[in-house]
Amino acid sequence: MTRDQAIEILQMIAELYPRFELSKAKAQVMLPALERMEYQGVLDRLEQHVAEKPYAPTLAEIAAYPREENQVLHRYQRYAEEARRNPPTEDQKRAFKKQLEALFKRGEQYELSERLSR
Repeated sequence: MTRDQAIEILQMIAELYPRFELSKAKAQVMLPALERMEYQGVLDRLEQHVAEKPYAPTLAEIAAYPREENQVLHRYQRYAEEARRNPPTEDQKRAFKKQLEALFKRGEQYELSERLSR
C-alpha cells in the first residue's frame, strides 16, 4: 500500500473510534507497517472489525499481507520443463536406478541392525 493509503487507514480508524489517539510517535511506527500490507485487504479487515468490535483495532487485527509466490511450485515447474526439454538418457536412468537400489539396501540394513540392537 502507498503512504497516502496508509495515512487514510489511520484517519479512518481515528474517525471511527474517537478514543483512538494518533500521536506522531504512533504514526511513525504504524505507517511503515501498514505500507507493507495490502490496501484492499486491510480495508476489508477494518470493515469487519468495525462491525464486530467496539474498540479500535490493533495492526495485527487488520493486517493483510500480499500473498507470496510459491517458490517450491515454481522450482518444480522449472525442473519439469527442463526435464521435458532434456530427458535423461538410458544410461542416466540405469545409473539412477542402481544408486536408488543401493540406497534402499542400506536403509534395509540399517533397519535390521536397529531391530537387532533392541
